[in-house]
Amino acid sequence: MTFLLGGRCSVLLLVSMASLCCADPNQNCDATAQLNFVGLAHSPVQPVRSTAGSLAPLYNFARSFLEAVQPNVFPKDLIQRAADDEELDASEVARYEAGYVVCLILALLYMFLLPILGGIFTWRHYHGNSGGSTLSSPSSRRHWGITMATCLAATTILLLAGVILAFITNNRTRENMRPSMYHLQSSLGDMGDALSSISEKIDLIVEEYSVPKAAIEKNLNGAGDDIGQTVIAMFDMEAKSALADLSVSVEDAVWARESLQDVDTLRSRMQERQPQLQAQLGELRQGLQESAAACPACSPPSTNQLLTDANYTKIPSVRTELDRLPPAADFTGLVEQANTSFNGIPQICKNQAAPSVKALMADLEETGTSLNASSQQFPSLRSLSEWVSDVRQAVSIYDGYINRYDYQRWAVAVMFCTLILFIVVLTAIGLALGLPSLCYPDYRFVPNQDQLDCVAVTLLRVAVILTLIFSWLFIILVFITLFFGGNAHTLACRSWKSGEIFELLDQYDDLFSSLNVSQSEESSTPPLNLSTADVYHGCKKGRSLFHSMEYSQLFDLQDFLNISKYMYRFRQNGQNMSINLEELQLLSSDGRRNVQRFRDSGIDRIDYDAFSLLLSRPVVKTNLTALATQLDRAAQTQNGNIRTDLESKAGKTREVHALAQQQERDAKSMNRIVKALSLISARFKANINTALKSIEVIQQGLQKPMASIVRNVSQCILQKGETCLDQYLDWVRHAIINEVLGCRWLSMGLDNVYTALCENIVAPWNGFWLCLGWCCAFLIPTLIFSLFTASHLQPATPSFPRVTDASFDYEEKTGKIEPNNYEITLTKITDLGN
Repeated sequence: MTFLLGGRCSVLLLVSMASLCCADPNQNCDATAQLNFVGLAHSPVQPVRSTAGSLAPLYNFARSFLEAVQPNVFPKDLIQRAADDEELDASEVARYEAGYVVCLILALLYMFLLPILGGIFTWRHYHGNSGGSTLSSPSSRRHWGITMATCLAATTILLLAGVILAFITNNRTRENMRPSMYHLQSSLGDMGDALSSISEKIDLIVEEYSVPKAAIEKNLNGAGDDIGQTVIAMFDMEAKSALADLSVSVEDAVWARESLQDVDTLRSRMQERQPQLQAQLGELRQGLQESAAACPACSPPSTNQLLTDANYTKIPSVRTELDRLPPAADFTGLVEQANTSFNGIPQICKNQAAPSVKALMADLEETGTSLNASSQQFPSLRSLSEWVSDVRQAVSIYDGYINRYDYQRWAVAVMFCTLILFIVVLTAIGLALGLPSLCYPDYRFVPNQDQLDCVAVTLLRVAVILTLIFSWLFIILVFITLFFGGNAHTLACRSWKSGEIFELLDQYDDLFSSLNVSQSEESSTPPLNLSTADVYHGCKKGRSLFHSMEYSQLFDLQDFLNISKYMYRFRQNGQNMSINLEELQLLSSDGRRNVQRFRDSGIDRIDYDAFSLLLSRPVVKTNLTALATQLDRAAQTQNGNIRTDLESKAGKTREVHALAQQQERDAKSMNRIVKALSLISARFKANINTALKSIEVIQQGLQKPMASIVRNVSQCILQKGETCLDQYLDWVRHAIINEVLGCRWLSMGLDNVYTALCENIVAPWNGFWLCLGWCCAFLIPTLIFSLFTASHLQPATPSFPRVTDASFDYEEKTGKIEPNNYEITLTKITDLGN
């Protein structure tokens, strides 16, 4: 039976070990924990909106005009020499600005010719024909006047449209200046901050190594516990079974010792009481015989059965077996000690795994140091960031001047536009007052019409005079705004659209100098030849700066993210982990010896059947209670001394019966204990042998699978560590390429700079001078048509009818006038009436 129990435990243990050794080490290894890292993406850049709106066609026309004025290609050499404070060739500058030279000549011609031609027309107006026309036919003169008035109305309307647009574009320029300068500085600031934050984000990426490191350290700190728990899980059923058997054996041993002590105590007491009982029975028997002799008629009961039946002096001694048993205190805590030893396996494993865990922790620290060292070699965009910061600082410095000069420009433009509007209003009012006389000749005879015509003529003359006085100022403002706005468009905005400004930026080696500095002096890799246009367009398409700026030539990202480089020593130290449980004792040698003493105590060799047979016999052969009752009845029938003697014998019988009852109770107690001992003796050896065998098998088997368990757990830890590090390195790749070096913000920022500068400032600026130039151009025909219209509106001077030709000839020839010699014809009178 013992062999079978031990064999069953061994078979179960071997099956468990085989299943563990043959199992896939990654089968129960959950390495799918997801790590969370910080987000490093740049904040989205809000686009600056263009304010062109319905003025876009006007801006496009201005751009088309500028294309005609300055069709030359972008002067990269001139700009570069100017930026380097080198002396410029005046002839080369003049060739590039040839269109503006032509515009300057036209402006000068306008300044001088308009006053001259205007003066001539004005002189002719004041000193010419008082009727305002040389046409002889009244109908022809009327039609000519209507034509002039119509042309004047058309030019006035065009002037009004031009001045309204000039007001709008002037105000639009002023309104856009402050927010556009803010957007310009904000965009440059955002780009500078984003470029300068690249190095900071690289450092933050290295700091985020603490996330997988913490996860790996957590797994390492639990390695010993995992190994111990695996061992416990593997031997849990067998250990529980063995400790249960041990617990039963310990309980049997303690109870057996207590029972044997009780048996020994009862035996002593019963054997001590046995002679007393026999002596009292003898005395009672002799007394009853004497009473029967003294009173034959009393019919006393028979005394033949007043003898003991069970002879307790024959109860065997159990002192030998009791002495072989250890004290009960030696069994106290034996099971708890074994259970504590078994459950303390994880702590033992943790203590033994501590040196390997410490080495692995050191590997993690070394990996962090290696990552930090490699990150210091990451190419820097410090030079580009400094360049953007310098541009932003320059814009910030000149912001106040620009705002003040723009306010002055705006005020002068408002004043000039107001003058032109005043000229337009005078012209329009004069035309409105004189138009009835031109269209309907009969209105000349309407009362006060001549006065209205005089007012109209005066207003038109004032408009002409104002035009002659201020036209040169208008054209100067037109040329100045044309020159600065046109050059701003061609040098900045047009070159931006064509990409020529990027070619200029490519000429500055300092722009990306920090990238080339990051290269080793001994490196054979030639310096980078980057194209800012490719960088800009790549960012606009969503490409990373890592690809657009060819970072791969400067920084080996594949080597930086090579997990094998970081896991090599980690794997080695992980495979060196070992744990030994040979010194573990589930049951101490003293505990085992005490259990074996109980097994060899011999309680199974006690003749429990003899015990039971002896103890089952009655103490006395007769019923002493019935005997005492008979004596009481016999005493009732007698008198005197006999009655007293019989009553005395009845009392004595009851005393003997009390002693017999004590023996009987002790016999029953001993019999119950003996029966329990007989049950224990039947199975205690098997329990003890099973428990000891199971504990021995478990203790011997603990070390056998340790290598496999340690290998599986260490491989699981390595796999988890590699997974964590792989997640981190994948995140590093994504963060560097798509977040740190993602550059949609760069293209959006540059587009915002273009929108703020070109579309919201330069475009309305150019729209203003175009509208003002429009007004200057239409002031010329307005002046001419105003003079012609004023001539037709001027009332004819009253005079007498002309004399005949003969009288006139006579007057001319002689210088004399013949009195009362007038020839007044009907036609002349009719003409005068008309």
